[in-house]
Amino acid sequence: MTRLLRLGFPLLLTFLCAGLAAQEIGTGRNPLGSSTGSTRPVNGQIVMQGTSRSVVRVTVETPSRSFSRTFFADGSGNFGFSAPIGQVTFILEAEGFQTVRERTEIPPGNGVHTLQFLMRPAVAPMPGSKEALVSVASLNIPQAARDEYAAGQRAMERKKIQKARLHFEKALQKYPKFSQAMHALAMLDLQERQPDRALGWLKQSVDADATFADGYLALAHLLNLLGRHVEAMSASEQLVALRPDVAKGHYELGLAALALGQDARAMEACANIMKSPGGSLPEVRMLRAGVWLRQRKYAEVREELQAFLREAPNHWLVPHVKKTLEYVEEKLLAKEVSPS
Repeated sequence: MTRLLRLGFPLLLTFLCAGLAAQEIGTGRNPLGSSTGSTRPVNGQIVMQGTSRSVVRVTVETPSRSFSRTFFADGSGNFGFSAPIGQVTFILEAEGFQTVRERTEIPPGNGVHTLQFLMRPAVAPMPGSKEALVSVASLNIPQAARDEYAAGQRAMERKKIQKARLHFEKALQKYPKFSQAMHALAMLDLQERQPDRALGWLKQSVDADATFADGYLALAHLLNLLGRHVEAMSASEQLVALRPDVAKGHYELGLAALALGQDARAMEACANIMKSPGGSLPEVRMLRAGVWLRQRKYAEVREELQAFLREAPNHWLVPHVKKTLEYVEEKLLAKEVSPS
């Protein structure tokens, strides 16, 4: 970080890299995500058409990806979790069934909000199709291990951290390559301020399942947080190769590139974020501002940061953005602006 401070943007990279320690990775908050605000308990039921049954992986995301969570439905196709109020997208994946992508509105309220989804048998994909598939590793998880994992998630929802840890460890005993359980243990370790132990779990999670996108995202984020930007870039590259639609992956790659002085790569990441579904990740403004700040283009920095404040007035980075704006205004007043 000391080297970064000498590069001419002391405030921006300080809170982009070091300030991330205040953020949880996963389990309700996504890496570098803004706070989701109010939540509401949701119970879902998945009806699978036909006679065959399969493990269903459920992913829930907000349009800005500030909330993103993946878990498994139980053997009866039921699931429950706390969802953010507002618009969310459910993605349901299971072997032998068509992937379901459904956007819905979670209304305010105190009671349980109930949802139902229908999954239809899959049609054989066209040759050369790049349609997303559930990883084989995920589909081979024994039911007993999935049950322990689900119990651990419920314990986490109730803030029973040690009980959750016990369930996740039991899930690993029943299936040693259970990447999602390793990821969950990493999240618990981060809550207990054990980043090295969390890093070990995350590395194991992607070693066990090379298609585990959630693991690569958390790994890239933590490596950036620890200042290990070369490794963070590698993890980010793996992620965006698997899931080019995940804006957070491009953001982590861009953050690593910015820290390594690769401005063109950082700007490329910004462009990819804007092309991803939604394209509304407010932190893209921060990446561009970081590039302009390194190049001492203070007017451009001010424009990006002011746009960030308009687009995300309740974001956790707002106080830091305002401090950086003060720094930039001082530079502009001193007329220390490099030529365009």
